[in-house]
Amino acid sequence: IRSFSVILGDVEKIEIGLVRANHFVKKLRKGDHRGVGMERYTFCLDCSQGGLLYEGSFTKLDGLSTEKGTLIRCENKGERWLVNGQVVASSIALEDSFHLPPDLQQYSLIPAFSGKGSWQVCEVELDPMISDHKTSISHL
Repeated sequence: IRSFSVILGDVEKIEIGLVRANHFVKKLRKGDHRGVGMERYTFCLDCSQGGLLYEGSFTKLDGLSTEKGTLIRCENKGERWLVNGQVVASSIALEDSFHLPPDLQQYSLIPAFSGKGSWQVCEVELDPMISDHKTSISHL
């Protein structure tokens, strides 16, 4: 999956992001999990704190707020994040506001979500470079 969108319903502590495929998901065990962005090999837009979260390291994004009905879009495997159509974070050269962690750039990533409540995944764009187009979504 290259890009995807999420429409928020009634949610608490929602984290929308990516996890390294073929590592974290295979090792997911029952029990307490800290959520996307806190666990190893995960990166997310943390809607409750208003920023980006990578393996527990938080970066505040000024003015980021969400509510029921908010549309969040992750583009190009986490390089660009939009909230209701407005860019809130980007590692693309002309909009550079953060740097996608280098160790995530070299691995296959899949969408991952953690939180309580309801949300809807929509507008999924598959990566044309992958021939089998098998999609996976991780829920923490």
